[in-house]
Amino acid sequence: METLVFVGMILVALIYVSIKTQKEIRAKNLEKIKKEYDEELERELSYEEYENLKAYFRAVSADFENVIDDDTWDDLNMDAVFMQLNSTNSSVGREYLYACLRHPRMDKKYLEETDAMAEGFHANPDIRLKVQEEFLNLGYANRISVYTYLKNIMELENYSSWIHYGSLIFLVMSILVMNYYRADVGIILAILALAVTIISYFKEKARIESYYYCVKWIVQMIQTSKSLVKWKMPFLNQYQEELKDMLKDIGDLPKNMFLITTGKNMTGSLAEIIMDYVRILTHVDLIKFNHLLLKVKKHQTEIMRMYEILGHVETSIAIAAFRNKLTVWCKPVLERGSAYEANGLYHMLLENPVANSIKADGCVLLTGSNASGKSTFLKSVAVNALLSQTIFTSTAPEYRGDFYRIVSSMSHKDDIINGDSYYMVEIKALKRIINLADESGEKVLCFLDEVLRGTNTVERIAASTQILRSFPRKNALCFAATHDIELTKLLADFYENYHFDESFENNDVKYNYILKKGPAVTRNAIKLLAQTGYDKELIEDAVRMTEIFEQTGTWENGV
Repeated sequence: METLVFVGMILVALIYVSIKTQKEIRAKNLEKIKKEYDEELERELSYEEYENLKAYFRAVSADFENVIDDDTWDDLNMDAVFMQLNSTNSSVGREYLYACLRHPRMDKKYLEETDAMAEGFHANPDIRLKVQEEFLNLGYANRISVYTYLKNIMELENYSSWIHYGSLIFLVMSILVMNYYRADVGIILAILALAVTIISYFKEKARIESYYYCVKWIVQMIQTSKSLVKWKMPFLNQYQEELKDMLKDIGDLPKNMFLITTGKNMTGSLAEIIMDYVRILTHVDLIKFNHLLLKVKKHQTEIMRMYEILGHVETSIAIAAFRNKLTVWCKPVLERGSAYEANGLYHMLLENPVANSIKADGCVLLTGSNASGKSTFLKSVAVNALLSQTIFTSTAPEYRGDFYRIVSSMSHKDDIINGDSYYMVEIKALKRIINLADESGEKVLCFLDEVLRGTNTVERIAASTQILRSFPRKNALCFAATHDIELTKLLADFYENYHFDESFENNDVKYNYILKKGPAVTRNAIKLLAQTGYDKELIEDAVRMTEIFEQTGTWENGV
């Protein structure tokens, strides 16, 4: 009796510790979720993780007319923008968010649906925390993306379970022979049956065991969906009804999932060890897997749709969190034929950004000195257009624009592998923009920074003039930055001129980063030489040469 009491006390203590630990973990998770909703994120992804999350984007891009290409994505530092937005707690949400940012929408329907969910979650923090906790439990995939897991299992070849049933029947018959006919014959048959059972089990398990993780993700998505449909969320009603319909067909997939396990899931307990021998002798996990595989393939459309719904839901929470951290933001006004107009526009990645306003009825030519803010402004305009058409959010008090195909040519490098010089890389990038403007039925919004900087001055100005003149004639709105002041006159009839300038105090350059109308009237390249410690005589000679060239139009007299 005392022993039983002692054992009982031990069990009660273990249960208490287990419950307390679970409560502590949950409390910690909820604190993490709340903190990340209100504060800046400090997350990093490994190269492998970042590459893996692109699988869904790559797979579905063919279904979208409007895709942000790799060059434009890199030009706009969108990896950093994505990381600032990425408060998701599952691979499903993370993968969907990335794809969302690379597929600007060309109509309001999707954007308004996403906005309604983001607003709903922000206005209902209690329900938001519950949903976020579910996605936290869903978690992150290892090695490859969840989308790849799903595609892998759907492409797996079906195998019949007859060999598993056959080996079990063979083993049972050998036992019957051993007990009711001849023991010696039965023993021989039992040895053969065990050999066939064990060999066939490990051979087949080696083929499909990696796919157990695929099943695991489907099951976890189903469990998450079951949680989402049980809470009252009017702003999510459409998706809840859609998930309910799917669960009627695949909601029973998690049933008896304990039969399927992997080395990662094994606890090492006596019950688990016994169950593992049962699996080997009966092939029950392989039979269950084959049954699941048939059902997964039958309902693969519903499973992929479930993946997208869950991803979209968690993305809307990430959007709500992003908006919550912004000091200034607005919902964009998007209308066909509208001019690009933004008041108080700023770049979200800057710690202390300077806001600027612009209304572009036509193409814009931007001039100014080195480091005066031209490139940052171009990126601010581009990123805001992109965010407006993906997450229906602009980092400005007011934003209005058309539905654009967004593309850029800003940051280039020599292509050593293909043997292309900097100039060749640059003109190919520009040609892709011209082709897009020619082929697209939609308005193209393009961004060019220092056009044709990779060649000599005379040919650069001539070619740049003709390339830039081509955009107003096409269905394109071009924002271009240049150091070539000559272009402000050559393109005066085609482009609106804006500029950034600076002031000098004791040879120190002071930038205000304020956008102003008209072409630039200041330069700072030579003065920056002084600021960085170049020889005074060298600087004076450079200034003298510049002044003589401006007076005579030739360099000969200044040498």
